Amino acid sequence: AGGPSRLIGRIFQETPGFPMLGSKPKAIEWYLKALDRSPELIQNHLWLGETYQQSKNVEKARYHLDKAASLPIRKGREIEDGRYQAQAKALLQKL
Repeated sequence: AGGPSRLIGRIFQETPGFPMLGSKPKAIEWYLKALDRSPELIQNHLWLGETYQQSKNVEKARYHLDKAASLPIRKGREIEDGRYQAQAKALLQKL
């Protein structure tokens, strides 16, 4: 479901840049791989949207955050997906 790619993307997103491992472009690359496997997963769109926002790409950030905010919540994952959607909506208000 894109989990390994998403987690590698998160490492690149959250780690400081040079001389450390962090890289927003590499994070985006891995999140896009996760989206290829699970385009319906709110978390994939949220984290990709966050990274685009941090990279000052407002148009792509808005697209993925809108997607995260509007995708259906999965049965059995209501709390987790609800939190991700709330985060997406909060980030959208900052764009």
